[in-house]
Amino acid sequence: MYEQYWGLSKNPFLSTLEQTTFQATGPHDEALSRLLYLTENQRRFGLLIGPAGTGKSSLLNTLNKQVARGTHQLASLDTVGLSSHELLWQVAVALHLAPAESVSRWNLWRMIDDHVSALAQSGIHWVLLVDHLERADADCLPLLERLLHRSPSLTVIAAVRTSGLAAISPVLSELSELRIELTPLDRTQTADFITGLLAQAGCQREVFLPSAVDSIFRHSVGIPRGITRLCDLSLLAGMSEECQQIGEDIVESAAYELQYRTRPAAALSPATV
Repeated sequence: MYEQYWGLSKNPFLSTLEQTTFQATGPHDEALSRLLYLTENQRRFGLLIGPAGTGKSSLLNTLNKQVARGTHQLASLDTVGLSSHELLWQVAVALHLAPAESVSRWNLWRMIDDHVSALAQSGIHWVLLVDHLERADADCLPLLERLLHRSPSLTVIAAVRTSGLAAISPVLSELSELRIELTPLDRTQTADFITGLLAQAGCQREVFLPSAVDSIFRHSVGIPRGITRLCDLSLLAGMSEECQQIGEDIVESAAYELQYRTRPAAALSPATV
C-alpha cells in the first residue's frame, strides 16, 4: 500500500518467512548455522527455543530451503492441536507416501518404516522439522520418541516456546543433543534488522530516525514480530501524514494504536469506550 510512496520494491515488513529476513541479524545467522550443523552431521535431535515472535517458525522455513536435497529428505510439520494419529498421518504425507485418510495407525507405521529403510539403503538422511511442539497433544511426544528410536537415519528439529518447555517430556529433553535459544534483539541488532529489511526492498536511505528506532526497540522489546508490526504501521502512518522520514512521534502513535487494538474491551475505562 505504501511501497510507492517510500520508494520500495516490496513491503519489507509484510512477512518474516523469507530466507533473506535472517541475513539481517547476527543471532538468526548463528542459529541457522547451528541448525545446519545438526542436519549435515546427522545428529539425532535438536531443540529450537525462544519466546513467541522471535522467529522460530521462520528459521525452520529457512532451514527447509537450505538443506541439501540430494542427500536429505525433509518433512516439515506444524503440530498445533494434532493428535498422535494425525501427527503420524502428517508425517506420511510430508514424506509423499499419499496415505488414505482411513489408513490405520499400524499401516502408517509400516509405510513410514518401509520408506525410511529405503532412504537409508540409498544413503539419504531423513530430517523432520516440527513446529509448535508444545502445542501438540501430549500423546504426540511418545510418538516422536518412538520415531527417533526406530529411525537411525533421522534428525528431528523441534521448535518450542520458552514458556512451553515444561510440556516437553523428560525423555525428549534427554535426547536433545543441541539446544538453540533465540533471544530478543538488542538496540543495535534491532536497527540492523530494520535497515536490512528495508535494503532488501530496495531502500538505501535512512527512513527511521534514531529516535524512532529507540521507540521501536522500547515497545517491541527486541522481538522481531513486534518490530515488523510497528515498522509496518509506522510507514503507513508516515505516508498518510506525508512524512519524509519516520520520527519518534509516528512510532509512538503506531504503538498506541497496536496496543489499543489488542486491549480487551473489559480493560477499557468508560472514558475510552
